[in-house]
Amino acid sequence: MKIKKIISYSVVFMLVSLIAFTGVKTSGAWFSDYKELSGDASLKLSHLTKITEEIDKDSNKTVKITNIGETDVVVRVKLFGGSYVEITAGDNWKLSDDGWYYYEKVLTPKEVSTEIFANINKESAPDYDFDVVVIMESERAIYEGDQLVKPVESWDITYPKGGNN
Repeated sequence: MKIKKIISYSVVFMLVSLIAFTGVKTSGAWFSDYKELSGDASLKLSHLTKITEEIDKDSNKTVKITNIGETDVVVRVKLFGGSYVEITAGDNWKLSDDGWYYYEKVLTPKEVSTEIFANINKESAPDYDFDVVVIMESERAIYEGDQLVKPVESWDITYPKGGNN
């Protein structure tokens, strides 16, 4: 009698196992299913900008920024030249408390900013050669619908420490 119970339990166990393992194969296929799509979509992620610096005969510098990338960008510029350099900015440039000039418009691809002028006061300038150093930063403009999400003045670019810092 005991042997009949063991055989019947074994048969039941094998049938349940067979059904269970057959079902695993089907469920495995369900979890690994995929769908191929057709068509194409262009994705533009590069943001490149170019500084154009022109120096006139009096050593005054004119600076413009050109968006040479494929996406809209926001830009800011900082000029260093000492106390004998007077900086004036054209339309759409705003001087912030941090010393940066922020361009208040988004530069679209191939668009050029208005100018920033670095005029040298010859009477107070030193007799030796010097240069007005221009630093420019650009960042890809981020939108939500038609609204610019990344405000021009909230730059959160962090740079790695270099040298002995």
